[in-house]
Amino acid sequence: RTYRRKLFTDTQLESLNTAFARQKYLSSKEQGELATTLGLTSKQIKTWFQNKRYKSRQKE
Repeated sequence: RTYRRKLFTDTQLESLNTAFARQKYLSSKEQGELATTLGLTSKQIKTWFQNKRYKSRQKE
């Protein structure tokens, strides 16, 4: 079974980037709250933050 990649909406990306600007690491509780707010899963939030941290390190 294959899964199509989920593209985030502009609103979701704006919220994710705002949260990332505030803090680069979220607790599992914060991940869950953000996921509920944005209509995503905690795993998607966790993965997005991991990738964002990796990309921000690459730019330095």
